[in-house]
Amino acid sequence: MRLAPRLKTRLDSLVKTRLSSVIERYFARNSSTRYATIPAVTLARDFVIEVDISTTDGDHNLLTGAYAAPAFRLAIYNDTIRVDVDGGQKASFDIAGIDLTLFHKLVLTRVNGDFSCSLSGVNLTPIITTGFSSIINISYIYNKFNGSGIPIFKGVLANLKIWDNGTLVRNYPINDNSSTIRDLANGQDGTIINGNASDWGLFDKQANGDWLGNSLAVPPWDSIDQVLVKA
Repeated sequence: MRLAPRLKTRLDSLVKTRLSSVIERYFARNSSTRYATIPAVTLARDFVIEVDISTTDGDHNLLTGAYAAPAFRLAIYNDTIRVDVDGGQKASFDIAGIDLTLFHKLVLTRVNGDFSCSLSGVNLTPIITTGFSSIINISYIYNKFNGSGIPIFKGVLANLKIWDNGTLVRNYPINDNSSTIRDLANGQDGTIINGNASDWGLFDKQANGDWLGNSLAVPPWDSIDQVLVKA
């Protein structure tokens, strides 16, 4: 039976609306040798760093600076979120008991030299807060500090944003499906080192905020329909 023209048009419109309402994006699964370089970010005053993270391993670097004063490291280490500058620990925050396999939004803030940190909107308890008001620089995503120490990050990082004294200076969605990661704030694009095409996977956003994998490569992903579960 043929549909009446008006009914067929209505059904076609509903199908197109449904398809266009699905939010898709790529995420990258990082490994033990893969990392990214970015044009150096220099932060001299108050700043905010925001990034989404999910990991199954214990200790890694999230962001680091080149080994030249004042190099910076934001890392997960011994059940803490840790901040180092020039090899010295400036702040650490307790994350013991927090499930880092869930997809968390991490926010690190410096105001008048004092650091604070939150995970998925919950303020973390400080363990060490020596403070540091001098300049820092950031040049790497996922990478080791000075090529040694805490390992390269394993897992997913996305939606990296950096504000310098209230101004958004970098915005890396990290959804590029290529060896170039685009900066949407100022065009300061980064480069993936030691990457593979299979590191990237297409995901569909679910109604509850989770991300469902769409025909992912196994490995590096755990399954073809792996879910990044929102914390």
